[in-house]
Amino acid sequence: YADGFVRGFRRLDSNAIKKHHLPINSIPKRMREQLSLAKLNSNDKCYERLMAFFEPIPASLTEFDWLAMYREKGQSLDEFVKYCPIEIDEKKLQVLGNQKYIYYIKLGEFKQTKLNFDDLIEYSGNFFSPQVIKLMPNVMRIESKVKGQSFSVAYGDLNARLTSRYDSTSKRVQLKAPSLFRFLKRIQPDDALCLIAFTEYDLYCDDEDLFVAGLCDGDKGVGVFSCLRYDPALVFSVEHWFDMKKARQSSSGNDRTTLLTRSCKLLVHETCHLLGIEHCTYFNCCMNGSGNIEEDFRQSMFLCPVDLKKVSLLINVNILERYKKMREF
Repeated sequence: YADGFVRGFRRLDSNAIKKHHLPINSIPKRMREQLSLAKLNSNDKCYERLMAFFEPIPASLTEFDWLAMYREKGQSLDEFVKYCPIEIDEKKLQVLGNQKYIYYIKLGEFKQTKLNFDDLIEYSGNFFSPQVIKLMPNVMRIESKVKGQSFSVAYGDLNARLTSRYDSTSKRVQLKAPSLFRFLKRIQPDDALCLIAFTEYDLYCDDEDLFVAGLCDGDKGVGVFSCLRYDPALVFSVEHWFDMKKARQSSSGNDRTTLLTRSCKLLVHETCHLLGIEHCTYFNCCMNGSGNIEEDFRQSMFLCPVDLKKVSLLINVNILERYKKMREF
């Protein structure tokens, strides 16, 4: 890679973004009766002013960073409206006339990291809107069988076996993220736009993975994400998934703040993906991709104006109040 970017990637300046990527220039036929271009673009001056507070997308620092390895072109507003899995209309986050919600569910208790799950939900409400966030009433349980070598997931009277891997020496387990998707779909409420499970269990996807922070299935509208690797009080091996240890005997207040900040960013990033928002290549934005966990840690907490406008097409967002609540949090 040269100049911090993979060959062929071109960083856009703000004028090009204002002209070609922020406005919505066309509406799919299926939406033309509900939407007007004038209304969709009515607040663009506000978004244009916000651009002054956002830095351009940062160059990669290592050859293993996101844009040193992948050439992504970004997602304009036109592309978002055309391919968004949610039917955009004047009623906001309503599909076929029925109100839809973003649901979160706790998968197991947070005994090791001590993450406060309620803080995550509060932050997501500030980031999107409290009116569209709901918490599932019960905790999803992970149940162990055969001396900890076989695991199942349970919610209420429902249960299902999970795919996992187990290390007998350390007695550590990793859950295979896709094996949770079908169960999440089974318990997903009828009024759910999406359902996201958050856990401190370590996750993987493919056998060669060291770990994954999480995974989502856009077709099913479900995802599962782990905060374990985001805990600064833990040190992880770069060779063996099961090899981890404490960096210090007890977590400090700074550690807990860092864990919460990283986890909040992960949760809203992946929720945005389930809302149809792809990786951002315009600004330093919480929707930038990441090629490794260190790059993930460096990224912004905030949605750039392009992606904020995408959210505002789905949810009634008071931009000033939103930023006030995020600052107070």
